[in-house]
Amino acid sequence: MVFAGSFNNLPTSNFSQHIFAWANICLLTFFTEVGPVFAGLTFGPCVISIPMILERQVDAVSAGLTSIRIRLLNPGVMQVWGVLITTVIPLAMLPWLLAWFVASPVIGHATWHAY
Repeated sequence: MVFAGSFNNLPTSNFSQHIFAWANICLLTFFTEVGPVFAGLTFGPCVISIPMILERQVDAVSAGLTSIRIRLLNPGVMQVWGVLITTVIPLAMLPWLLAWFVASPVIGHATWHAY
């Protein structure tokens, strides 16, 4: 919403040049600082909730709360896991998304085993 509100008249040509202009440095800095906060907030309740729902037939609230509890009890391991995912996914997207077809199932399988 902040992004859409900040750019009312986006040009169709030179889109990236317009976004990364010096005049927009404050907005880009804001996104860079707030992004990891939102990623961390969504990582907590989601890290093991989907495998838990699939295996144990529990409701989403119980699975989310359990996931948050596990995240708080194992901060170091979960931090490493979050950084690993955050590093592998963008790198897999770089070569025309070719590595994405390998990285995505491997991360999903590893998440299942982490559960």
